[in-house]
Amino acid sequence: MRLSCLPLPVGLLLLASCAQPASLSPDDSISAPPVQVGFFATVAGTDLGTLGGRASYAQAINKWGTVVGYSNTATGEVHAFRWTAAEGMVDLGTLPGDVASGAVSILTTGKILGWSQSAGGTSTPVTWGRGDRIERLNIPQLPDAEAVMVPTYFNERGQIIGYAITPAGQRGWYWSKVSGIVDLEADIPSCLENYPSAINIHGQVVGGYCVPTIGWQHAFLWQWGRGYTDLGIVGEDISNTILVGLSLNDFGRVVGWVSTLSFNSAYVWSATEGFTLLPSFGGLAYATGINKRGVAVGAAGGGASNEPIQAVAWPSVDGMVSLAGVSQNASVATAVNDRGQAVGWISLDDAGTNHAMLWVISTAAVQTASKAPAPPSLGMGRLDAHPIGNTAESCLSDQNAITSKSRLMQCILEKM
Repeated sequence: MRLSCLPLPVGLLLLASCAQPASLSPDDSISAPPVQVGFFATVAGTDLGTLGGRASYAQAINKWGTVVGYSNTATGEVHAFRWTAAEGMVDLGTLPGDVASGAVSILTTGKILGWSQSAGGTSTPVTWGRGDRIERLNIPQLPDAEAVMVPTYFNERGQIIGYAITPAGQRGWYWSKVSGIVDLEADIPSCLENYPSAINIHGQVVGGYCVPTIGWQHAFLWQWGRGYTDLGIVGEDISNTILVGLSLNDFGRVVGWVSTLSFNSAYVWSATEGFTLLPSFGGLAYATGINKRGVAVGAAGGGASNEPIQAVAWPSVDGMVSLAGVSQNASVATAVNDRGQAVGWISLDDAGTNHAMLWVISTAAVQTASKAPAPPSLGMGRLDAHPIGNTAESCLSDQNAITSKSRLMQCILEKM
């Protein structure tokens, strides 16, 4: 089902003449990351099924192992779901009269954040609470938003982030009962787009933006009333480095991906340690989630190796676990909780049959493979921006689709 309210933003990161961003601090002490050789630990996953249709995608998981996301129904519609081991997958429905919905985040309390869409394309932020009751959130639109206000994450303090589709592309917003709606463009000058990906319990927001005067994307940390900080880059070539922030934990550790002309890598960043590049295989790797213990998840592969990109976990900065098992099909992990339960989705065939998955990353499964110097690999700038194919798998190696978690969601929904 094609969702008219969630088009892929068309703006590319172009050069613009604007004010210089804050806190650019290149780290010239980091070289290309090591690659893993030898054997990987593997983790068997649990197929969460669908709501009767051909595809489902898990977006988030809470402390208790409750999973949320979106799935095709038997009639082909896209609906939000909640999954538990006891009940299986439950259809959360839509606002009265709407035709589609999706769930994007869940709290420890079980409260769920998502969106509901009308037949005319209007997208509304919603929550599902006790008894899976759906409620419309009273979040006003940004002045030039095209009837699209999509939430991406929230925290226990009721702070919510999301994005709007505007004539200039995707633009981030923040909302709380205290601040009301905050247009991130006002605090984070961008040459075109900006988008928040996650918010922690302290109200720190991580995301990406097009850097004025440079034209490439960088990761930012932002907090209401305190402004933003550019995380800087890996190496010294600021004019040829893309760095994306996709998630963070409550200790302020950020994960995402970095690309230069010589290598591509997933990373972990902290204010005290700076950037640490994560081991990988193939030509592409990115980290999409991290828990309080520092376990990161995401995907690796593809690129110059032409292997399918597959779900992985990094239990430590020098160890890597394959979540794809014996499958050679495309997959990705999107989130991980503090108990080491990770969620995402895996492709089952070449016809667009994809299922939400749950993996448990146990201590016994973690093995650290031997390492070797990394050979030159393709940077993101040399990867095809629009991979051949019109299934959701192509989104996983599309450089535009993985610039934010919300963009990946948009790309997949466009192909459902």
